Amino acid sequence: MEDTQLNTRDFIVNDIEESRDTYINAACSIWDHPELAFHEDKSSALLQDMLRDAGFSIQTGLAGMSTAFIAEYGSGSPIIGIMGEFDALPGMSQRSESVEREPLVENGPGHACGHNLLGTGSAAAAIAVRHYIESNSLKGTIRFYGCPAEEGGSGKAYMARAGLFHDLDAAFSWHPSRYLSPWMVRMNACISAEFWFEGIAAHAASAPWMGRSALDACEIMNIGMNYMREHIPEHAKLHYAYLNAGGTAPNIVPESAGLRYIFRASNVEDALDIRSRAEDAAKGAALITGTKVTIKYSEGYADYMPNIPLTKLMGKAVEEVGPIAYDEKDYELARKIRASLPENCTNNIMWQYTGLNESEAREYFKTHVLYDRPGKFIDTVCNAPASSDMGDVSHCVPTAQVEVPCYTIGTPNHTWQMTAQTRSTIGQKGMLEAAKCIGLCVAKLFEDTDGEILKSARQEFDTQMQGRSYVCTFPDTLMPPR
Repeated sequence: MEDTQLNTRDFIVNDIEESRDTYINAACSIWDHPELAFHEDKSSALLQDMLRDAGFSIQTGLAGMSTAFIAEYGSGSPIIGIMGEFDALPGMSQRSESVEREPLVENGPGHACGHNLLGTGSAAAAIAVRHYIESNSLKGTIRFYGCPAEEGGSGKAYMARAGLFHDLDAAFSWHPSRYLSPWMVRMNACISAEFWFEGIAAHAASAPWMGRSALDACEIMNIGMNYMREHIPEHAKLHYAYLNAGGTAPNIVPESAGLRYIFRASNVEDALDIRSRAEDAAKGAALITGTKVTIKYSEGYADYMPNIPLTKLMGKAVEEVGPIAYDEKDYELARKIRASLPENCTNNIMWQYTGLNESEAREYFKTHVLYDRPGKFIDTVCNAPASSDMGDVSHCVPTAQVEVPCYTIGTPNHTWQMTAQTRSTIGQKGMLEAAKCIGLCVAKLFEDTDGEILKSARQEFDTQMQGRSYVCTFPDTLMPPR
């Protein structure tokens, strides 16, 4: 942009609007070619090309992931990072704007969490900030992080383990949502591990004493874990599934069986402690049954800690940008999508961030299909049961996020209804809104030449970490799959 007389808000908003077709086309292209975790080759390349064309230098193939990259512009401090995701979910293929279950590819992947919007919107914000830095001759560095495999792959955790966030002064991200609000939410740590038992096969009737049942070991481990539930913190949760239940023949002593456990807790230390106790339970089950156990570690997330000074700054940006303006086409689609959802679909929504009281919010959700209210900063932190690898980022650097409406109120994430909307104008308008909010928030940091906001953010971060350093939840020997 050439007009440097615009105020910061108008500069960022106009810059993004001037290229809106480019960003919408990019998001649609990523939606049209959904790619699963660690295999986002086309999506990653598209965003790299877009950022390279905007004057960013590109580093690729980071932290052992071929689709991970950093796009950078500027030099010196401050160094501000914006996170972008682009992976899809398995089995979530769905025709755009269809209000019935209609897969484009049977059992194929689809963008049922809106990451086609997330990565593109974050890139749009980074490009607008790059133009703002140049137009105002500001010092500092803007980085876009191309982050693979958020959906069950812990891409950012691999990047954090590799030290890719260590020199950042602040990090930002966003997520498609049902409402517009800075994300004042703590999310759970989440760690996963597999427990594989090997025994000895035998005839279950004529020579059972010769066998050692791997399935018995799984069952005994589960019994121990169920007794353990009473003795873990109230905020913690255990989830498990059989990966191999020992076969289908009950007259054979099963020689192989395996479980996968997920351990959630409000902080990473408790989650790691529970995993350690689960390891002991598995070893005990193996000892009791005369089997051998192998423990395989997989992805894991640290708990997400919102940085209050940065989230408050995001709140100011959200208020300045203003709410999304929808048209009748958007409302028509939203009404049809709402009709496809369960009647109680609006009951499980975090009303605390609407600025309304609970009864007002619930009435609003029932009577409105799209969130068209202004966003605002709510000075209260609450807990959410879900997890994200943004938690690992927040343990490395002061971090803030914003939730932006990209789908009908009541739409659950990871559903075909979500996929149907993430290529629609509803999703696209949300993406551009997110780009403006993040872009304006980051531009304000570059304007703050005294660095007072970042100093406050760092103090808050140091208090939250209490002298701790980042701990990756999985061992250094675990490498990203490909």
